[in-house]
Amino acid sequence: SIFEKNKFISAVIGVGGFSQEILIPNLIKLEKINSINTLCLRRPVSVLNARKNYKDINITNNYDQILENKNINVIFITTRHNLHFPMIMKALKAGKNVFCEKPLCITKKELSSIKNFFLKTSKQVIVTGFNRRFSSATEIMKKFIEDQNDPVFLNYTVNADQLDKRSWVYTKEGGGRNIGEACHFYDLILYLIGEKYVEVNANAMFDKKKSKSNKTDNFFVQIKFSNGSIAQINYSTAGAKPSY
Repeated sequence: SIFEKNKFISAVIGVGGFSQEILIPNLIKLEKINSINTLCLRRPVSVLNARKNYKDINITNNYDQILENKNINVIFITTRHNLHFPMIMKALKAGKNVFCEKPLCITKKELSSIKNFFLKTSKQVIVTGFNRRFSSATEIMKKFIEDQNDPVFLNYTVNADQLDKRSWVYTKEGGGRNIGEACHFYDLILYLIGEKYVEVNANAMFDKKKSKSNKTDNFFVQIKFSNGSIAQINYSTAGAKPSY
């Protein structure tokens, strides 16, 4: 087990804004338990730029080369959403542990394939980059909910920013904002209530002929749980803009 060795030898796939600003700096801080072996980028020009910024780390645009490296035991995947599933499956089949930035995948079929893999083996670890459940504010809310004797109503309002209509988030690469972004909020709700959901209703504020926004820009989801609790997500780009 990699946990017994007390040392992770990792590779980061995709070196965009999230990786450069959050993931890689934090992995470097954890040098006592983690060593970044390789960064994998798609474009040759990005490879050249990365070599200037990360001189002590191997740089490549060959994902298969990373999977063949027996020293690497953890793969961090931070690519565009449509690449998550195929990269996850290749990494798992190569015997690697995986941390994948959300979403884990973008279709039910893909999710079933990942589940089926773990029904056959439990040797590896796969983690999705859901971070909201680990905040101190979440722990306060979690305790408050657990202390209640009755079901709770949880209302989660997201005042999202507007994106360019041509953004990759709306294409097959992104899968839309419900799958690509709101998965963070679903994870938090499931953690806070801690019960099995029994019913889900979803509606979008969208008219194909009149709406100027994308159909995944404004949607409202209500989830009912086995203990009678109800959670609601109000996700909208039509809210007030911040004054700062």
